[in-house]
Amino acid sequence: MAGNSDPIRKSVTLPENMWQQISEYRFRRRIPVEAEAVRQLLERGWKSLVLENVLKDEMRKVGIDAAKIEQIVDEVVSQLGLSTPKSPVSDNAVRE
Repeated sequence: MAGNSDPIRKSVTLPENMWQQISEYRFRRRIPVEAEAVRQLLERGWKSLVLENVLKDEMRKVGIDAAKIEQIVDEVVSQLGLSTPKSPVSDNAVRE
């Protein structure tokens, strides 16, 4: 955790299937500590939200209306397999 000298501990309650997906992600990536896997997934999620907002802003600048922007975002999310609740951390969804 570069840049953070004093991490803050939090307890998180998640559904069992989500913890299983985190464990699978951790295993595939050979991450030794579960907390690091959770940190990585949170960071990836944050970055994806930032990217989504930047893309929406750019589409607005070129005159694409809000409804069309949402349609485009939904199509991309679906094509990436991110809309499937069973697999939010699939290899395709989290590739670097």
